[in-house]
Amino acid sequence: MSGEARAPVAVFRYRRIVELSVIAVAVSWHFGVNLGQLAGHLPAYRNPVLPLVSWCGLGVITAVGGASLFRGGRGSRLAGPLAVVALACSGLTTAASLPGDVIGPLSWSWGTVGWCGLVLLLRRPSWALAAFFAGNIGLTAAFLAGAGQFDRVAAARFLTVVCTTTGIQLCVVLMDRLMRRITLRAVNADDERVRLLAASIAARQVHLRRRSRYAYLAAEFEPLLRGLADGGLDPADPAVQHRCALSAARMRRLWAETDETVDPLLHELRACADIAERRGVAVEFLTSGPLPVLPPESRRLLTEAPLEVLTAARTRARVTVLGDADAITLSVVADVDPATAIPPREHRKLTVTAQWEEDELWIEARWALPSALSSSTTTPS
Repeated sequence: MSGEARAPVAVFRYRRIVELSVIAVAVSWHFGVNLGQLAGHLPAYRNPVLPLVSWCGLGVITAVGGASLFRGGRGSRLAGPLAVVALACSGLTTAASLPGDVIGPLSWSWGTVGWCGLVLLLRRPSWALAAFFAGNIGLTAAFLAGAGQFDRVAAARFLTVVCTTTGIQLCVVLMDRLMRRITLRAVNADDERVRLLAASIAARQVHLRRRSRYAYLAAEFEPLLRGLADGGLDPADPAVQHRCALSAARMRRLWAETDETVDPLLHELRACADIAERRGVAVEFLTSGPLPVLPPESRRLLTEAPLEVLTAARTRARVTVLGDADAITLSVVADVDPATAIPPREHRKLTVTAQWEEDELWIEARWALPSALSSSTTTPS
């Protein structure tokens, strides 16, 4: 899963802890603490109906908001209107309180309506929550001012209560936002770590392949080049020329192994045939059947013997590649020097067959596929 796809999942998981905590606090506070305060002080209200209506309304809003937040969506479409209704319910309780009890047990709703706002607007933009808290504080301050209670002592008590109620609710909002930001950073950092690790592994694999090719080249070409350089090998000798052509074909095959192509075996064979065509050999290419992609080491073993015949061809050569469910068969027919010898190749998956007919040498290399190997080793019961 990519980082862009994992980020929302990770953010949802970590913010889920905050959301469930908000739901638990809002529900338990309203149906526990607020109900107790309402029942204990109901006769003291100027109009007991108003706080009852307020408590019921806030209960319904808390249940709706909590259910929506629990489902994990952005919130109900009615979250905004319900937040306004919640503020109105809080105002009803405060309005039913005596002027001296605007800040006290009777006006329980204005200090706790913030939790109701959290379950409604936690997944909304921060400005929505800020507006809700500001509305609640402003509404209570207006009641205080209207009751003529907004002196220095009442203002100090009001600020203290605001800090201990709204301050805690703002901390929850801050925690939720920080959790989201930290989670996104952690996901991005993890993606960067995975990217660097993948790049390191790829670079190491490239380095190992280059060292392997260098070792192959050193073992293959160094003796030939050293012999040509010190005069130990005569360039006019047909055998030396054949070694040079064979080495050139092997080098072309090695270069072709790193090319991005749909069919690497045919791509490498055509690169090797190009060496023969440059010497004036007419090369005919025939392919048939599906050709599974073999590893580079298997392709080298399969093409090695046909490559020696192809590079030894004097005027013409025909290359046939046949694929089926059991094996890949590579054959070359070419007019070669009768002294051309094909060294034996030994591998449990490779079978090499050679046959002379007049001045033409026919060689066939057959690479058994895994299905053929498994069926050939099955012991009848």
